[in-house]
Amino acid sequence: MAQRTRFMFMSEKIDVHPSYDPDTFTNNVAIIQYNISSGMTWNLTLGVNVTEYADVYFIRRALKNLTTMEWYEPEVTSVKASDGQCSSWSNVFSNNKRDWMCNNRAVRSIYTEGCTVPYGTVYGAIDSKLTIAGIYSHSVVHGTDICGNSKQLHYYTMLASYFNWGKKVLGNVIRRGTKNRDIKVTVPADYAMRHPDSTTISGYSAIGGDLYFLQGVKNDSESDSLDFLSADFAIDLESALDLIGRGESKSISRGEIIAIAVCVPAGLIIIFLAVFFGLKWRKRRQASRSWDPQLETENLRTAALDIPGATSVYAEAPPRYESMYEHNSALAFPSAISEVMKGS
Repeated sequence: MAQRTRFMFMSEKIDVHPSYDPDTFTNNVAIIQYNISSGMTWNLTLGVNVTEYADVYFIRRALKNLTTMEWYEPEVTSVKASDGQCSSWSNVFSNNKRDWMCNNRAVRSIYTEGCTVPYGTVYGAIDSKLTIAGIYSHSVVHGTDICGNSKQLHYYTMLASYFNWGKKVLGNVIRRGTKNRDIKVTVPADYAMRHPDSTTISGYSAIGGDLYFLQGVKNDSESDSLDFLSADFAIDLESALDLIGRGESKSISRGEIIAIAVCVPAGLIIIFLAVFFGLKWRKRRQASRSWDPQLETENLRTAALDIPGATSVYAEAPPRYESMYEHNSALAFPSAISEVMKGS
């Protein structure tokens, strides 16, 4: 596998979707742009047709040590909940089914005991390739407490409907992950989810924001150097599918998927900031734990520290996507979500 080169970036601009609603989490979308040089680009794809996915994978990987760039083992599941169950817990879902996916699976929090956190990113399998399909938005629990409560569903915003909005904001061409290159994305740039007549269902609560810092017992067994911004980065899908096979079923066999080293978007051009913006809006509305400016700075720093797929003409060993079965050739993904900065 090609060596990855590290770079440090600062965020220059953040565009929140104009129809984002912090109470319902509809249109929970934002775009971060970084101060990258003209010699660098992103190489990512955005899924635009959910019906093409042979299977979906929910993946989370957390950074353990910021200095050494040591990562925890990735957590992967292919289990998703039915539309009927997702709808019965959320009117927002039932009114916008094509824009959501949900499941009841979670992983242990690296910061608090008795609390679990959802997976971060959703991938769709199209033939032998993976494409970014969605990202975590919020959770719905039976009652009011997500910590220690096993009755919870986690909702993920699907990205396809925001493809043209992303193009409009960036002013660049975003590459599509789809079988049929001739089909155009017709969803308008000003698309917004439908707002339900009633946003809540009796007995259920929607919770978003920084789930790592919900009330709970601090897990002192972990290092103080932990970074709590989870990201899916450099995930070996062959190993990931082994994790799935230990206790969960999947609709397509392991042999049907090429094992991929997926450099996943810790610093996506299109990144869905449920953690960041949900907390920012909610702290104005309720007396809750305030966002720590120092932590915010560290989170943004971590997000920008390893931009997966970024390449530089000046790098000695620029990172690239590779197939585990074809070690000397770049992975056959459509080349990029966005050329963020035009070449000089």
